[in-house]
Amino acid sequence: MRVLLHGSELSAATAAAALAWVGHHVDWLLHESVPWPTLASADWLRREPSLMAQIEQAMAAGNLTIVATPDVSETPDIVWLALSPT
Repeated sequence: MRVLLHGSELSAATAAAALAWVGHHVDWLLHESVPWPTLASADWLRREPSLMAQIEQAMAAGNLTIVATPDVSETPDIVWLALSPT
């Protein structure tokens, strides 16, 4: 299944890692306020046991891709919003 996941919260990171781990293709669209270099070095992400390792493994396997814009040539099966209410 193709999943477009949008957000830069813990819920987005855990969903991205879990969905990719079970074999889905995840395009992760980060919130514009938190680009990947910022998120990748965030303390809360690094402190969550094995989360960063799962994200890196999924990216290396090709199941998880950080995207700047959604790929309009590939319609996702699911759009997953994991955004802060604020």
